[in-house]
Amino acid sequence: MIKIDENLLLNDLVSTAIELSLRANKDFVKKNYGHFLMLNESLYKNYDKLIVCDSIVNIDYYNYLLYKQSFKTLYNFTEYLYTNSDYFIELSDNFDKYLRSIQFSTYPFYDKLRKYSEKDFKDIILGFYSTYGDDYYKIAKKYFDEQRIHTGEKNDSDYSGCFSQLQWLKSGYIFSVFNVMNSLSAKVLVHELGHAIDAERFIFPQQKNIPTFCDYLVEVPSTTFELSFQDYLVNNRIDIDGGMVLRNCRIYDLKEDLDMLGLVAVNDDLYICDDGDAEDEYGEKYDVRDSMLYGLGYYYALHLNYIRNNSNKEFLKVFNNLITGRKEMTFEQSVECMGFSFDSFMSGKYIKPKIKDDLMELKKRYKY
Repeated sequence: MIKIDENLLLNDLVSTAIELSLRANKDFVKKNYGHFLMLNESLYKNYDKLIVCDSIVNIDYYNYLLYKQSFKTLYNFTEYLYTNSDYFIELSDNFDKYLRSIQFSTYPFYDKLRKYSEKDFKDIILGFYSTYGDDYYKIAKKYFDEQRIHTGEKNDSDYSGCFSQLQWLKSGYIFSVFNVMNSLSAKVLVHELGHAIDAERFIFPQQKNIPTFCDYLVEVPSTTFELSFQDYLVNNRIDIDGGMVLRNCRIYDLKEDLDMLGLVAVNDDLYICDDGDAEDEYGEKYDVRDSMLYGLGYYYALHLNYIRNNSNKEFLKVFNNLITGRKEMTFEQSVECMGFSFDSFMSGKYIKPKIKDDLMELKKRYKY
């Protein structure tokens, strides 16, 4: 089990509470207060400690500011969804038809995943990030060296991992629910380290305020590294079975996300709730926000990894431009930024061969 440096987290939270109580402006609150609450809750659940700041922080006012921000970002999210609804419907249809044409099936053989010692676990993750060059490697190593990672997290949510940041301190922490060190839990940390790299390379230096709710490409950095890591396990013969199983299951999850996104996009009678779910007249809810973020995230990631498989230098340039410019980009502009024609992106022309090859390889391996 990997644990966070409690004192480091405590000091960061205490400093933030003081800053919130003394001289926090609206911008500071919007960037930091929500993450402060999340980290404080994680501190309590995992270490039985809590920063009690009811008497020094104007909680009602700060919650009001967060509510106002969430209301505005909900509008932006809804506008983005329906502005691009035709594209999302087409994307969903194309991907679904292709998977059916190759008779795609899932192989959720998680018992095949390799387990690791703590040393090997860290070395494999850092070895993977070293293939991108010193900048990304140093960020990943920093999170291990400074004890900014906690595994075996206790929480009431259904997520497998999360990254949370205190932007003003340029400080972030990673939590994973897994206490077993295997290829799945390594993949989760690689994913969350992708968020850390996004923060360290873009969010922190520019002090950008992009609310996660309407940051449509927020999952692109993490999903790109996650998919690449699965290939890394296979190509370097670290865990061939595990890497193949993980990437196969991820393609199925991508199909589910795009199906949901297409379903909601085609139905303009749905009501978008405060949490990003869509609700129909019968009260049935659809998790459209996560479907959008992860559906687009993994679909972009497949294309970015196609670029990297041809040229790491070109990938780093495209990846940086996409991530740092995403706030100002339209859907079409983000595709153009990667260098693909819009038609080829929508059809999946460049990512289809690898999806099919991976599936055929699995079928042969398991005779299934």
